[in-house]
Amino acid sequence: MLALVVVSQQEELPSTIIGALLATFSGCLLIGSLLSGVVRRRLSPRTIMLLELLAWPGPLLFTLWPNAYVLAASILPVALAIPATDSVVVAQRLAATPDRLVGRVESVRSTIALVLAPFGSLAAGVLLDAMSARPAILISALPTVPLAIWGLLSPALRNLALHRVEHRTGVGQAVSDDRG
Repeated sequence: MLALVVVSQQEELPSTIIGALLATFSGCLLIGSLLSGVVRRRLSPRTIMLLELLAWPGPLLFTLWPNAYVLAASILPVALAIPATDSVVVAQRLAATPDRLVGRVESVRSTIALVLAPFGSLAAGVLLDAMSARPAILISALPTVPLAIWGLLSPALRNLALHRVEHRTGVGQAVSDDRG
């Protein structure tokens, strides 16, 4: 998002246009959230994961056509995919974590995420300060290509199934729950 603001300012777009581009991204996140349940019911967990993995290389289009509108349009598919992917990842994490450890595992995971979050913006700022937006976006988006290829070829994603999840009740008996 920082790159979008910087590129838009370099192109001397008015603040209202920059705000509209950022709002469009946020709107796509909201639409993705509203559609997440439908997407989870209609698509397999693997397909949902692949949608996001294949959307992330989109900003590479900016390196071919350096324009703020191209950059904005290239990140919108990611915004639509993020909520559904998050629901798959969270469900998988909860299904794989024993009930008695969910609180501890989630607190460690969220602590790590919160500690690392500022470094993404810092890295983007350093890159954008050290070079023009085109190579900065290339450096940021290029690693998503092998991730997308990994996702397509990964047996772990191919075998990902969240349709049947086993839960343990307080008395130790297994209870089956459909979540797909």
